Amino acid sequence: MKKICILTTSHLADDTRIFHKEAKSLAQTGWQVVFIVRHRQAEEMQGIRIIPLSMETGRFSRFFILPWKAFCAAFMEKADVYHFHDPELLFSMVVLKIITRAKVIYDVHENVPADILTRRWIPSLIRPVVSRIFNFFEKTAARYFDFIIVVNETIKKSFSSVSIKNVKVISNFPIVDFSKKRKTDPIIKNTLRVIYVGSLSREYGIKEMVDAMEILNHNVELVIVGCFEDLFFEREIKSRNVKNVKFMGRVPYHRIAELLEDSDIGIICFPPLSNYINSGFGSNKLFEYMGAGLPVIATDFPNLRAIVEGNKCGICVDSTNPHEMAEAISYLLSHKDIADRMGENGKKAVDTIYNWNLESKKLLRIYHKLL
Repeated sequence: MKKICILTTSHLADDTRIFHKEAKSLAQTGWQVVFIVRHRQAEEMQGIRIIPLSMETGRFSRFFILPWKAFCAAFMEKADVYHFHDPELLFSMVVLKIITRAKVIYDVHENVPADILTRRWIPSLIRPVVSRIFNFFEKTAARYFDFIIVVNETIKKSFSSVSIKNVKVISNFPIVDFSKKRKTDPIIKNTLRVIYVGSLSREYGIKEMVDAMEILNHNVELVIVGCFEDLFFEREIKSRNVKNVKFMGRVPYHRIAELLEDSDIGIICFPPLSNYINSGFGSNKLFEYMGAGLPVIATDFPNLRAIVEGNKCGICVDSTNPHEMAEAISYLLSHKDIADRMGENGKKAVDTIYNWNLESKKLLRIYHKLL
């Protein structure tokens, strides 16, 4: 039996893309799958053996300690394919490739050189230099790997433009049966619930969403699911005590589906930063909202607009304008028939086009080719 070793040092064991989509799809095919990940204990989860890394946090640990712990654990597994998900693993995976001669897949979730330009913990004056250095290093390391998996065409072009082949787009579409039809009716319960699921930072537009909720009246609630990346930003937002904003923290995978069922609008309002302007097919949360039958409010970026307006499943707004967000929410609240139709359109699009059932076949074709 062929063995596949999946590695991540920044995500957790129940990560949606890595565990629930990719790892489970591979395990269901009959291959032996081991998952090296930050976790509290060694165990088997749904046929996948978990090899735990320490739960250390902090940038020093993430960049300098965990990658080599992951390398050592991976080397001991003697796998046929190593599939890693984090840029901080690039160097150690090149070394692993050279030593073991095994197949290696680099799974790229975001345009990291562009993302570096938005990272506040890097001094602004040196961000462009760091971005260029990393871009050179990433593209050089990528030439050692057997396949590059990316989440959208923009990232694919960044690799293809420097003559790197074997790059495949596998979009972050939801599992079709992840969410069921909504149970509640906003008119009956007399409260419209807007939901955001994802990372919580300035770079994800959290402040502007909270600003929009301050503008709206008391019968609209914003539920925010996820963990803050910055303690100071968390204190800044929570100290405002906006009454119709509820913070849920990190919740289990199945619980997200339940929260979506009880919500009425999904919101995804990235600010106009270089790493997000071309976002779209890499955005898991957008398609989960659509799959749950929720009308969506999204940033008016080209790729997002093509999905949202192209499928008539929501409204695109200026993410820097809380008043425009508030108006969009109010419009969907007062036009229930239109909101319901948008939700139905989004769900239909996910059922037929934007779903993991189709994307998983691309993943399996890659593995069949390598093995």
